[in-house]
Amino acid sequence: MYQCQNTWAGALLGGFAFLIWAGMIALMIVGWWQILKKAGFHPALSLLFIVPVANLVIFLIVAFSTWPAHRKSPAEPGRYTAP
Repeated sequence: MYQCQNTWAGALLGGFAFLIWAGMIALMIVGWWQILKKAGFHPALSLLFIVPVANLVIFLIVAFSTWPAHRKSPAEPGRYTAP
């Protein structure tokens, strides 16, 4: 049976992989935060992208719904309306 003699190397590599993973998650949340804010949705919905099934549901809602930022308002007659 093989026994690893350098457990510190595995721990270092695992810690580095965790930092890369956490950075990617943070980058995704910040990006979706900005997208949702500009689309008129509540930006905190970007936190649901961590949850495996909820991320697909939120993605589909954002992709196929009428964005609140594109709805025509009587106070803003020149605002763009989604087709």
